[in-house]
Amino acid sequence: MMLVNLTFKKFPANTADTIYVRELSKGFCCVLNTKFLLVVGNDASDELREIPHRAIEFKRVLTRTVYYFFYIPLLFLKLRRWSRETIVFFSNDHFLLASQLIWRKVFRLPYKVCADWHMFTQNWKDGFIATYADVHITTTEHLRKQIVRELGANQDDVYTVYGGINEQHYVNGTPKTSLRETLGLPQSKTLIGYIGFFRTLGLEKGIDIMINSLKFLENENATMVFVGGLANEIEYYKILAENTGVIDRCVFIGRIPFEKVSEYERAMDILVIPYPDTPHFRKYGFPMKTYEYMASGTPIIYSNLPIIDEVMREYGFSFSAGDSQSLSDTVRHVLTDRTAGRELAQKAKARAHN
Repeated sequence: MMLVNLTFKKFPANTADTIYVRELSKGFCCVLNTKFLLVVGNDASDELREIPHRAIEFKRVLTRTVYYFFYIPLLFLKLRRWSRETIVFFSNDHFLLASQLIWRKVFRLPYKVCADWHMFTQNWKDGFIATYADVHITTTEHLRKQIVRELGANQDDVYTVYGGINEQHYVNGTPKTSLRETLGLPQSKTLIGYIGFFRTLGLEKGIDIMINSLKFLENENATMVFVGGLANEIEYYKILAENTGVIDRCVFIGRIPFEKVSEYERAMDILVIPYPDTPHFRKYGFPMKTYEYMASGTPIIYSNLPIIDEVMREYGFSFSAGDSQSLSDTVRHVLTDRTAGRELAQKAKARAHN
């Protein structure tokens, strides 16, 4: 089998989904070696040096969809001349998946298509892909059931494949105090952290819920640390924290290198997944950071959305999604029962490394 991961993404990676493509491709390489190819829109980095890849190098964004549409059969013919093995196109982009299926249907091209689902587009492509793709991959059983129930996909062709971590970032046993000193974080505070991009598709991810929860936490030592925001996002949440009267208990940090993520996660006393109870996060919003959080060995508090609870119910502490009072109560519980927190954190860590 020759696996081809097809994406519009450009590098260097500066979004969560681009990092996902890069790290997943590294994993594919470990298994398939030279029988894997990543095709990207643009590459102006050295991030893909260990991954067999081709860059289309689009000069004009407006022409890239047309170019990619006609590029797919040409790519297949080139690969077919190079290898006689079965070629499988893999993608999480609905336009690219639909294009692959259209070309195959019209000209009966003998390749396979694997759809990597993270959300629905709410248009014709959802049903088209669900009907004609050979295999479907989802990151949760919650999403798998939606694809079968709402789109009519054959349940035998839809697989739930839980995410994972790059273990090399989590083997360092540096003490928490040393990490805080290196990262410039306060030593004497109880640090409650959120590490990740502040917005997804422009949507609020629950940072406001965390900030508002500080109003209900009597423990003045509790400080919330938000890592991964853009300058305008940080300014927005600083204003919110000022208006809420808790700015002195908030620390905001901008984007950091991917390799530093685990250090911030391990430096915290508690990590939070604060996703709100809104349609996107209720139906599709499973945070891939979940496994990183688990691998860090830090107690986790998460919104009790079914899509997250599916993975986290035995490994963390839940609160009512969107409810700042509930979050503060759960933080208080974890800080009061430190033993339970450590036990669940170690259990989560073992699960992530499995």
